Amino acid sequence: MRWFKHRALPYIVMAGVLVAVLMWRHLEVVGLAKYSKYTVARTTKYYRTADGARNVSFTFVYYGDQVHWSSGKYDEFELNRRYFVRFDSTDARNSELLSSPAVPDTLIVIPPGGWKELPVGR
Repeated sequence: MRWFKHRALPYIVMAGVLVAVLMWRHLEVVGLAKYSKYTVARTTKYYRTADGARNVSFTFVYYGDQVHWSSGKYDEFELNRRYFVRFDSTDARNSELLSSPAVPDTLIVIPPGGWKELPVGR
């Protein structure tokens, strides 16, 4: 029995970590779908992660707080341009940068809490 405990413990720990990661990812997806809002973000820089993946950083304002985040879809975005961002209103860092539709130059006033729907076509 002692042998089993020592051998099984690493697998039990790994399974627990895997379950925790999957639950966290599920909550992110549910939050973004259920509590999503839209605002305008500006791309700020490209960078590479330790594993070589390319990302683009972006920033947006939500109720006066500056939110900095990144997307792995760097090739879809130009630097220092405005894009719509969809974010979870309960956790603004849970967000995704949208490559389309384009943000019109005439869109100047952005509500502090964002929009419930994309303001395109107004």
